[in-house]
Amino acid sequence: MILFLACPLDSHLAACQLIRDEAQEIRSEAYTAIDKADVIREQAYRAKDEAFEMKEDALGARLALEQTLVDSLVLMRSSLTTVTTKLDQLNSALERSAEDIEDRINSKTKELADRLSQLDTLLVRKRDSGELIPADRVEQSSTYPYISYLGPENAVDGNVNTQTHTLCDGQPQWFKYLFSREEQVGQIKIINGKTSGVHIDRLNGLRVSVMASGTHKQACQPETLVVREGEGVPNQTYYISCNGNRGIGVEFLLLTGTCLEFKEIEVYAS
Repeated sequence: MILFLACPLDSHLAACQLIRDEAQEIRSEAYTAIDKADVIREQAYRAKDEAFEMKEDALGARLALEQTLVDSLVLMRSSLTTVTTKLDQLNSALERSAEDIEDRINSKTKELADRLSQLDTLLVRKRDSGELIPADRVEQSSTYPYISYLGPENAVDGNVNTQTHTLCDGQPQWFKYLFSREEQVGQIKIINGKTSGVHIDRLNGLRVSVMASGTHKQACQPETLVVREGEGVPNQTYYISCNGNRGIGVEFLLLTGTCLEFKEIEVYAS
């Protein structure tokens, strides 16, 4: 605290006045310092408030950035899920398309094979210029007993709705087409007894030969029959070439132990 000095009225008046002036000046400087301190304090308060505001802004910016990152991650995850779903759908569509294309190719291939088979049958028929050799009699190794009308005569009745059928007892099965006299055999037409279903391949391995006598036989070609794919009479009609071999009949022999079945057999002269 600065006190007011009263100067005595004596010889020291000048010195007292000087001291008082200095004191006044000090007081003035003190007030100025106080004012500056107040200004500095206000500036400090403002700086503190600004720092707090900056801290709040930084915190808000950080929270906003974190929320933006979270939203971006959620959006990316959603987009990734959508892309994954689209890819799965595309893969499924491609697989279905591939299966559809494969099915179409298989269908066209089968259709072409059927047409080629029918054409081959027609060409063989045209090459076959010999006369039909009628059967004097027909015989087979056995007859399936559980269904009527499966005897050997069904193979020469001209009706593709009937058939022959031997036993399926694991033993060799045979069918004989016998002539009334010795004949020169050209080609033989065979219609499989099964033209559809799971047993269509029973004729696989069939051997056909011209019987020169009761014991001597001459093989026809192909040496063994191979059943081809395709259902229906045209697809299951086969032609065997006997190369003009002479004999008293034709034997059809199946050594696989399964049933021997024919719808029709026609033997043509060479």
